[in-house]
Amino acid sequence: MYSLPYFSKITVTLKIDWDVSVVNKEVPAAYITNVQNGTVLVDILNKAAGDNTQGPFNKYETKYFGGMGYSITAMNGTQENPTTGYYWLLFDEQSGVAAPCGVSSYVPVNQSSTIFRYTATFSSHNDTVTGYCKTFPPLEQVGE
Repeated sequence: MYSLPYFSKITVTLKIDWDVSVVNKEVPAAYITNVQNGTVLVDILNKAAGDNTQGPFNKYETKYFGGMGYSITAMNGTQENPTTGYYWLLFDEQSGVAAPCGVSSYVPVNQSSTIFRYTATFSSHNDTVTGYCKTFPPLEQVGE
C-alpha cells in the first residue's frame, strides 16, 4: 500500500526576522512542525499560536490585498509602520526571495522554511520560491 503525496505529513519551519536595532527585542526562536501536505501558511501560523499561546507567533494581524490574499500587518506585537517604511514580508528561506502571495494563499513544501521578515527593503515577488500559491475563486462565484 502506498500513500498519496498530498495526504502525507511534511515538516516546515516558521521564522521571524528583524533588525534588533529597529525592533529593540531579540529575534525569537524558529518553530518547526509537521502538517498535512498542502496546508496554507496561515493554518500553520495558527498551529504555532495554539502550540504556544505565549509564543511569538500567537499575536499577528492581517489585511486582505486583492490577488495576493491576506498579508501580515503585525507580528509578535510589532506593527507595520508606513512612516518608517517597515512592513512584514514573507520570504522563502531556501530561495531568499519574497513569496508571490499572502499568508492565506502560500503553501510551504516539505523541509521548507518561511520567514516573516520586518523590513524596509522590498524585493520583487516571483515564482522561484519552493512553495506555491493556492488560488481561490472570487467571492461572487462561491457565495458570501
